Amino acid sequence: MNRKKISVLVTIVILLLVCTSCSLLSTIGGNSTAGNTQVGGNISHLDLDDLDTSNPAAVVASKTVSSCVRIIVTLSSGAEMNGAGFIITTDGYIVTNRHVVVQYRSGNDLPSGLSDHRIAVTQIKAVFADNTYLEADEIMFSDNAAVDLAILKIKPSSTTFTPIELDASSQLYYGQDAYTFGNPEGIGLLFSHATISSPAHSFKSNGTDFKDIIMLDSNVNHGNSGGVLLNSKGRAIGVVYGRIESTGSTTTVNNTYGIGCALPIKEVISFINKSTYSSIIKYVQYSESTESDSGSEIGSGSSGSES
Repeated sequence: MNRKKISVLVTIVILLLVCTSCSLLSTIGGNSTAGNTQVGGNISHLDLDDLDTSNPAAVVASKTVSSCVRIIVTLSSGAEMNGAGFIITTDGYIVTNRHVVVQYRSGNDLPSGLSDHRIAVTQIKAVFADNTYLEADEIMFSDNAAVDLAILKIKPSSTTFTPIELDASSQLYYGQDAYTFGNPEGIGLLFSHATISSPAHSFKSNGTDFKDIIMLDSNVNHGNSGGVLLNSKGRAIGVVYGRIESTGSTTTVNNTYGIGCALPIKEVISFINKSTYSSIIKYVQYSESTESDSGSEIGSGSSGSES
């Protein structure tokens, strides 16, 4: 009788140990993050069998979510800035906004002759939809306030990324459906639907002339900056960078809501072509319109020259 009791107790102890071990393994495995080759690869909803392929928004989101990232920038002051970005090459070049990664003690805009007033960046993280992340380096940024762009490069890793194709050859139009991935208020990577209110709008803001800006009927919150603007084919047609909002007045006529702005994707292609890193353009899948042709084929690329 005593032997039976001992046997039962031993069995119970073994079962408890096994259950505890499984629980610990589950917790440890669920917290793995950067540095592994599966980064960004744990997004379960990419392979849903019941994906509604008749829903264009769902198709675009599933096609591009693994190529979009949250950008978290840590400054030497200890402050953090949040934005978004998207991958344009298989080795991890990222497009985002300049103001996401560049801050000056005198403000966001580049002060003439005061580049030494920039606040140093101590870390840049590219965070994927499944919350895995990799660190990135700033490669270059525009010194033109009207071209609010920066290029980052994910630090060397064994991961091969899926880039988003850049489409500068398609004619944009009023009422066109568009989609964005952003990081509003730093809460996470979110997908939104938008309508193009104006395909090429020009205006002046704070003394800067903005030309051919894509206007959207969706509001752009802090943290959406640098996010991709997509067409119904899942190709990048713009880079979200800001919104029109009221400042300095509480009068009804100046209360402005729900007007977002995006740079046309042709600015990204031109920015890279005219930079010292123009050689990377041959690794970018893109199309652009020309006077003699409707646009080079997606994936062909071409090395540009400064004009």
